[in-house]
Amino acid sequence: MKTIVVFGSTGTIGLCALEAAVKKGLTVRAFVRNPSKLPEDLKSKLEVFQGNVLEPDSVHEAVEGTDGVVITLGTGSKLDATSDLSEGIKNIIDAMRATNVKNVAVCLSAFLFYDAEKVPPIFVEITKEHNRMYQARETIIQINPKTSPGRAISKWDLGTFLVDALSEPKYYKSVIGICNVPKE
Repeated sequence: MKTIVVFGSTGTIGLCALEAAVKKGLTVRAFVRNPSKLPEDLKSKLEVFQGNVLEPDSVHEAVEGTDGVVITLGTGSKLDATSDLSEGIKNIIDAMRATNVKNVAVCLSAFLFYDAEKVPPIFVEITKEHNRMYQARETIIQINPKTSPGRAISKWDLGTFLVDALSEPKYYKSVIGICNVPKE
């Protein structure tokens, strides 16, 4: 693994994935709608690709020539109904297929693994969108499935795991639940 692209680069987990990949010595592409949202100290260490995941040509350009993809698409604090994330992941996967990029790590909501009636009402619509993303996925990394020993993971640990999972065959084509083990 030499070159990766991170989609959702300016979000909480995306920024952590960028930093983890840079620290690992990878060539890192940050796919962003707005480059000004990237921290100045990080910009010089990245290849910045400005685009929109809903525009297949810009996605294809960012994926071409990479060895792996990290997807941390989100809606920020907006929890309204949308199809932007699932359409975006479809464009990313199509670009990966077209350019023969095989490795992807995707971060999705743990609520996908809850019984639907147990999802808090405020998260129902965004969970439906994450389910559409899940249906389009290859390899999924997610937090807090029913079997996790805890309920949380630090954003830094999650960002690092998403990058590391790209070069770990034991995680390929898997649904992974991760958390920091609670201190007793």
